[in-house]
Amino acid sequence: MPLPQQHRFPMQKYHILRSLVEENLLGRVTLESAKLASLSDLELGHSKEYVGKILTGSLTRREVQKMGFPWSDNLVSRARQSVGATLAATQFAKKETVSISLAGGTHHARYEQASGFCLFNDVAIATIRELETNSNSRVLVIDCDVHQGDGTSEILLDYGRAYTLSIHSARNFPHKKANSDCDIELPDGTEDVEYLEKLSNGLRKVKEAFDPSLVFFNAGVDVHENDRLGRLKLSTEGLRQRDAMVYDFARGCLASLVAVMGGGYSSCATQIAELHYQTVAEAYRSWKSVNMDSEKLAK
Repeated sequence: MPLPQQHRFPMQKYHILRSLVEENLLGRVTLESAKLASLSDLELGHSKEYVGKILTGSLTRREVQKMGFPWSDNLVSRARQSVGATLAATQFAKKETVSISLAGGTHHARYEQASGFCLFNDVAIATIRELETNSNSRVLVIDCDVHQGDGTSEILLDYGRAYTLSIHSARNFPHKKANSDCDIELPDGTEDVEYLEKLSNGLRKVKEAFDPSLVFFNAGVDVHENDRLGRLKLSTEGLRQRDAMVYDFARGCLASLVAVMGGGYSSCATQIAELHYQTVAEAYRSWKSVNMDSEKLAK
């Protein structure tokens, strides 16, 4: 079943974003196509029963409403590929220090429930995979999407080597918030200076409590002043500074970093894609800085 027009629009940004990366960074970065996440991958973060219901489309009307999309085979394939992309990006980040998924950030998906356009929680799944395969890993999730990363916080609640930070609009979705390890709630209309100060303070708090070896960064651009579903007022330059702050924080921790794109709901798909591209370009700057530092140490 094809998606209605209002549901197709958010998908357009991914095609535009890939084109921007190809036009501006191809040859300097490597683009890889992701495989579909396997059944066992999905069951790392979700119950077997829930995964089965999503894959077969045996959802109740209420469950489809919570998901936000009408069910389709194409929708499930996209969701599985998004998880696969974050899993692959995690492996690249451990080799290259910084890696990006051009999708991902489906942070509302809970252990047994789709929510807010999110079917499977890619960051939670990748976090659990990392913790189970490496007993020394300590994983930090920095969620800067305008909406709280409620599903991620819920799924990772009992994992002692995982730490979740969410900085988000206090009055935005979800209306019932989860408990992250560090929640920073922002009032409507928050602009660059206040946002960056509170994010900096939050990262300082994390640094005192947790020493990450791997960082997941949900770089949602729905905090932008032109976003239709956000309630915050960050400028384009404020977004760039936010991204740079997170990348520099991970670099200071000597941690690998995986960025996922998260939300963005401007009235113009090209504008959303351009903001996401800025996140990718800033990641490339950070990667170059890390490699330049390595070269200096080797001399």
